[in-house]
Amino acid sequence: EWIVAKDPAILYARNHAEAQPLHVACGNGQLALARWLLNMGAKLESGDAKGLRSLHRACQGGHLETAKVLVVEGASVEACADNGVWPLHSACLYGHLEVAQFLVQAGAPLDVLTKQHRLTPLDCARRRGHTELVAWLAEGAPMRAHVRSVSSHSVRLTPLCVSSLGSGQARRVRGRRCQASAARAR
Repeated sequence: EWIVAKDPAILYARNHAEAQPLHVACGNGQLALARWLLNMGAKLESGDAKGLRSLHRACQGGHLETAKVLVVEGASVEACADNGVWPLHSACLYGHLEVAQFLVQAGAPLDVLTKQHRLTPLDCARRRGHTELVAWLAEGAPMRAHVRSVSSHSVRLTPLCVSSLGSGQARRVRGRRCQASAARAR
């Protein structure tokens, strides 16, 4: 504490990847350190060189308790990195089912697309072979969460519907349900 008291800027020091101490603590699941850094004034929503925030890093590492603390402290489950990756994408890429379930319960949308490859969280889990997570997202998650529209119009699509559409189709959906892919899923 005396180091931070002497030089508070140390909380915002960055390493070679532009990560701050809170990013590193959360990415390594160091919950006590993360809490301490937050209590000392570390910025919750600051991003690293790629725009990843502390919540992204906790989700990548599968650190559920750390993710919970960050959300309670005000971290947004809708924080978007520079490449369009949301915390739910991070959890799905690395196969962390419990973290994904928590994020969805906390309000993370299931139908958001990454910028570069236009992937949903379901696509991320499927590409990495996380079958249990894929099954939950495709079958269980739609009943437990509100799925936002992929357009500016109000339309409700399940993650499976959005995932089954090509990236161009997902952007063009306007006011219709994805009944064909829902029927194929049964």
